[in-house]
Amino acid sequence: MGKSGVSYPVFLRVAEERGLFKAMEGTVVVRDVILEEIEFAKQSFLPLHVKMHEEKLAAFDVLAARSSLGIPDSFEFGLVRQKIDGGTNRRSSAGRNASTAGRNYSIWYMTGRIRSVLSRVMTNAGPICAA
Repeated sequence: MGKSGVSYPVFLRVAEERGLFKAMEGTVVVRDVILEEIEFAKQSFLPLHVKMHEEKLAAFDVLAARSSLGIPDSFEFGLVRQKIDGGTNRRSSAGRNASTAGRNYSIWYMTGRIRSVLSRVMTNAGPICAA
């Protein structure tokens, strides 16, 4: 569109109509990440996390269906996601426990991701050093 001779106001209108600004927010990628989180929780035998991520996916799809562009509002989805996660920002002991559990899950998740990447590298590249 840069060389088409379209004026800036027209460019902004067209970009808004096509959903380019929503795509730049990164909400387009969020659904794929939720699907990966569901798969990882299944492989890690974490049924509560599977249920939690499936609820997030269902909420994402509902909000996307309501949107005219097919992309949910990132702020609204963030609020729904916090509600599903259990509001880990509470000052009660339950909130602190949930926050600790969230950190532990994040460490567990990253460890699993690193392990899966390393296993892919090892199977594709062969041994690291030849004897």
